[in-house]
Amino acid sequence: MKVIPSGQRLRLSNQLLVIVAALFFLSIVTAYALPSLPMTVQIIAHIMTIVLSAMIKLCYLARIQAQHALGLKVY
Repeated sequence: MKVIPSGQRLRLSNQLLVIVAALFFLSIVTAYALPSLPMTVQIIAHIMTIVLSAMIKLCYLARIQAQHALGLKVY
């Protein structure tokens, strides 16, 4: 298993946090603001809202861990 340096982990976790947050926003818009979409799409969007919120939390935890490993202040 390859060990990723802390600086690279921080960059990666920040990038993933932005991507997942954008997907989360897209799933909310799809689930609630577009009632003309088929029911199947709306159901998948609701499920993705739950899954993506968990992924945001995991990305944030990875970010905190990388900051801690670099000796940076964790907010």
